[in-house]
Amino acid sequence: MKVLVLGDSRGDYERTFKKAASLLSKQSFDCIICLGDLLPPTCSTECLQELFKSRPVEAPCYFMQGPAGVAAEVLAKAEAEHGQVAANLFYLGESGLLTLTEGLGIGFHSESVPSAVPSLLGAKDLDMLLLDELPPLNSELKSPYHDTCIQLLEGVLPKYVFACDKQYAERRPFKQMGRVVREIALASVANAEKSKWFYAFNWQSQSPAPEVLAAAVSNPYRQSKPGPEPDQEVVTANTADYPAAPGKRKSPPEGYCCKLCSQVDDHYYKDCPNRQQRKRQKTIRQVAAVRPDTCFFCLSNPTLARHLLVSIGDHGSYMALPKGAMTPNHVLVVPVSHVPTIKSLDEAREEVEGEMLRYTEALDKFYATIGSIAVVFELARSTGVHIHWQVIPIDPLKCDEIMAAFRVQGEANSTPLREESSGSEADDFFRVTVPSRNITLTAPLQASARFDLQFGRRVIANVMGVPKRAHWKDCIRTDAQEASDADAFKRAFKEFDPSL
Repeated sequence: MKVLVLGDSRGDYERTFKKAASLLSKQSFDCIICLGDLLPPTCSTECLQELFKSRPVEAPCYFMQGPAGVAAEVLAKAEAEHGQVAANLFYLGESGLLTLTEGLGIGFHSESVPSAVPSLLGAKDLDMLLLDELPPLNSELKSPYHDTCIQLLEGVLPKYVFACDKQYAERRPFKQMGRVVREIALASVANAEKSKWFYAFNWQSQSPAPEVLAAAVSNPYRQSKPGPEPDQEVVTANTADYPAAPGKRKSPPEGYCCKLCSQVDDHYYKDCPNRQQRKRQKTIRQVAAVRPDTCFFCLSNPTLARHLLVSIGDHGSYMALPKGAMTPNHVLVVPVSHVPTIKSLDEAREEVEGEMLRYTEALDKFYATIGSIAVVFELARSTGVHIHWQVIPIDPLKCDEIMAAFRVQGEANSTPLREESSGSEADDFFRVTVPSRNITLTAPLQASARFDLQFGRRVIANVMGVPKRAHWKDCIRTDAQEASDADAFKRAFKEFDPSL
């Protein structure tokens, strides 16, 4: 089976398909894999259909979500058509697995997802893993996304890893547990530097060739010292010889079995990746232990941004504008009690939740005066800090598109959202509601599973055409601007405020 992998298109899919057609005219391929942002976030399915009619690509083409995101219309089309968005063009998603009919197993994981889906983490005999970028060998340069990528590399051990970079680079293959992993970074399609932007190979299910095994080194991600500099860690298109193998941890004696993961002849207990993962989880739990006097949502916090408060109820809840609002009139509805979930309120739940619901109903009436409707979303985690509801005004004509995008992104993250409320009684769940349409989608979550804290904002921002406003830190305003926004909101909302 002949496979063609293309680098980042940076949204210029017309040029990419033109280049792909040129390559296909010289040699046939059974499938094409596109890295990075194949489509711009504003691309419509009509544009894709027209393009494929005028310039058909003969081989099936697969693409994942890149850093810029995917248009909501494309996501909705993919959900309705089982991934197909145009003739011979298929959307993979953000994180997951796909096995082609020929048997080629493809894993993919985008930086837009904080943790890999369980099905991907548990994959066996994976042929290809697609990433936004390769993790650096220097531990000081790693990000949380790189940690997840390394977890995948070490746990899944794919035969090939493909990622995007400014220039083409192929690292020396490494071996672990009798398997060999080859890491390849491709430059952007048709880049000005003329760095290699495509990679073609014959996929075969058998073991790697003897020469590949002979060239392989030990796992470079398990070094106790920082890794080599970038120009030492790769085999580029202009490099004739492999670099020297990096330093290794001391190998255990023959027959040694790790008591934590049961691997034999691979590592000592103190070097076990499972042990390191447990340490990271413990650190996360310790960081999450936020006291009321330091909590951003507690009224008892002496450093609370009180200029953002817009209404304080009589039954244990309040409203405030958020730091880094995504849109004008974006509001938080928050219980006064420092609890991670509404369920944790126990006896006070009915009274507090009732008032919070009255706030959202009032907001919906207020939004109607400016031609909008409310979307409310909530992330409840038993290990969370302080539960709150985010309420965002949206164009009513965008409602169906937004809810479809939530479904598609939920499926891509292996946390499907369903039209049911049973999950809301669990300790951990994500829920999105459109009160005026009586629509509620809920996704129960595993207590130990990571979940993107910006998921709700990210989905809505992409559909509304403002993907750069998905994270609150990218939308910060000055205290004076925030105070002015809060005063204007209080004046406009006054006749709807249930606390008055």
